[in-house]
Amino acid sequence: MRKFPKFIETTDREILSIDQYRSGRFKIMLEQGLIIYDINDGRFYRRDGADKEVPLEIQPRFPDLYRDWLASYRHRYPHEDAN
Repeated sequence: MRKFPKFIETTDREILSIDQYRSGRFKIMLEQGLIIYDINDGRFYRRDGADKEVPLEIQPRFPDLYRDWLASYRHRYPHEDAN
């Protein structure tokens, strides 16, 4: 059973498939490369080099939905999501 959502919708109504979840972040693989959605600050980032993350202009359509999911996930699986 999948423990994290399958997709995230942006304000442009673009649907992004979520590939992985870890420590409050969704990892999303696109043709342009990896982008990350940080649930806590509600922003998308792309990796620029090994350690640098650059914020992107896109925004989630329903950021509170993912914050609520994260709170529920941390309540159900506290040992899996140490933050």
